[in-house]
Amino acid sequence: MLDAFSSDAIPVHLLTREALELYLSHLTPDGVLAFHISNRHIALGPVLAGSARSLDLSAVEEMHSTTPDDAVAGQRPSDWVLMSRDRTAFNPLVAAGGWTRLQGSQTSPLWTDDFSNILTVLTFR
Repeated sequence: MLDAFSSDAIPVHLLTREALELYLSHLTPDGVLAFHISNRHIALGPVLAGSARSLDLSAVEEMHSTTPDDAVAGQRPSDWVLMSRDRTAFNPLVAAGGWTRLQGSQTSPLWTDDFSNILTVLTFR
C-alpha cells in the first residue's frame, strides 16, 4: 500500500512505470497494489491509469465522499486505486458498487524514470 500523495509535494518517483514494476516483483501473482491518491490539487488517477494500461493490469478506483457529520467526526474524502495482474480480481468490488474501473485512454500520461509532467495532472477546484 502506498500512501504518500496527500501533500503538495508529490513523490513522482513512486508512480513511475519502473516503480510499479518493482512493486509487482514483490507481489504474488494474485497480489494487489493499493494507492491512496487523495490530493486537492493533483489528479493522480490518470497517471495510474497510464501505468496500468502499459503493464496490462486491472485497476479500479473508489472516491469515498463524506457527509457533514463525517467531517465533524474528523473524516475526509479519499481517493483509492487498486491494481492487480488478475483481470477478475476486482469484479466483486465493481459489482457491489462504489468501485469503478479506472478509466484511462491512450492519452493518459505514462510517467517513467525518464519522464513525468505534473502540469498535465494539476486540478483547479
